[in-house]
Amino acid sequence: MKWHSRSSFILFAAALLAVLAQLSHEYGPFTLFNEKPAEKQTVRTYPAPEPIPQETFIFPKTTAEAAQPYENINMFQVPHIFVEELPADWQIRSNQDKTLFMKIITAQILRTNEHIAAEKKRLHFLEEKYLRNQPWTPEEEAFFNQLLQKYDIFLAKKREGQLQELIGKIDIIPPSIAVAQAAYFSDWGQKNQKALYGEYGWVDNQYVPLEFKTISEATDSFARQLNSRSQLFGFHDKRRIMIPFQKDKYLSESILDSISQFMDWDKDYIQNLKKTYLSGYILQLDHARFQENAKDEKKE
Repeated sequence: MKWHSRSSFILFAAALLAVLAQLSHEYGPFTLFNEKPAEKQTVRTYPAPEPIPQETFIFPKTTAEAAQPYENINMFQVPHIFVEELPADWQIRSNQDKTLFMKIITAQILRTNEHIAAEKKRLHFLEEKYLRNQPWTPEEEAFFNQLLQKYDIFLAKKREGQLQELIGKIDIIPPSIAVAQAAYFSDWGQKNQKALYGEYGWVDNQYVPLEFKTISEATDSFARQLNSRSQLFGFHDKRRIMIPFQKDKYLSESILDSISQFMDWDKDYIQNLKKTYLSGYILQLDHARFQENAKDEKKE
């Protein structure tokens, strides 16, 4: 009797296993306690960035040579041609010379903004991976660490806080701010040509204007300073709110006061900067685009 019961149990168990095997084949493996099988996470890689049009850097010897790439070109649609130093004969004799200066600086800040926008796009990609609990690649870790150093982020912060601070800081610089700063501090390029934007720093225990070899280096540094300084949080907040409406209004006039801390040692800084705004069409430069981008916007 005992042998018969044991035989029946073995047959029942074998039949049950056969049924489970069939069901598993049709519907997938079974798990205990209603546990869901681990989802396979595909490693997402950052898509190849869109190619930036060829950039041409020139070192003109005369003002006429500097003006040549910008002749018969709308001030709000500049080419990917960048004057890297102002010529020896540079002087402001007319409004036409001021217009050329505005074109030169506008092209430079638009170039810087393209690189900033590419950084922020990749940063948003890393944020998305972080929120999905997906690991970063070694290359992405290295890129993120470079941003932490570049934009002066507190390294002891948790990663989530670092991401939030970077996203709050990194953004494009309104062209009118860059042009007005350069025009004010250099008197439209007639002085301080190596320290075009009036950046100061400590050199040999002296707080002096920082000098740069090229205008593009100076422009990149100026943008980095505006984006990295924590005391300019008011500028960062106002810019973040207003940039989505850039096509409908000018950005810089209402946020100009928020950058007063950039040169906090100069009590007349903002007042003089505003006067510079009134000496040309600087404010309207917030609508400036590269020629290719302007054509794309018209198609839309």
